[in-house]
Amino acid sequence: MYDTHTDTARRLRPRLMLAPRGKNSPKPCWTLWQCAISTCTLFDIRLQSVLNAAARLIYRRRRFDHVTSLLRELHWLKSSERVAYKLAVTFYRCLHGLAPSYLAQSVRRVAELDRRRLRSSSSDDVIIPTTRLVTVGDRAFTAAGSRLWNSLPPDIRSAQTLPVFCNRLRTYLFSKCFPS
Repeated sequence: MYDTHTDTARRLRPRLMLAPRGKNSPKPCWTLWQCAISTCTLFDIRLQSVLNAAARLIYRRRRFDHVTSLLRELHWLKSSERVAYKLAVTFYRCLHGLAPSYLAQSVRRVAELDRRRLRSSSSDDVIIPTTRLVTVGDRAFTAAGSRLWNSLPPDIRSAQTLPVFCNRLRTYLFSKCFPS
């Protein structure tokens, strides 16, 4: 009997195999709506199950085998860290003038406040806007991005270029995801 899932897996396996790390390696496709639902657990569970299935497919493991070591070998972040990565990169672009103006206008640094000269005015923190609804307002790009940005270590936030920032951020999230 012809099994379509097995046939699909055979065709997909070469595409999912480890690509060489470098400039021309394929990058995952991200969208801003993933950032908007960054705290949605159902989304995280579904995305994580797809990542786990892909890792099992690559290494030809059974359905109930553990995948943490496989994800570590593949250098794949877990779903919540993937969303945090995209959110932080988009926020970095907003702060450095690399994002569309409609996004960049919603982000304000603490140093831009003209009230008083405080020690925090020399920091790289951003203003976390107050929200009315926890379910929707806290998931908004400005609120979630500001909270994430302020929680990052200063050496990551002070990166001068986008590739350096992405490299440091990915290393930080990977060590947070898979502590040694």
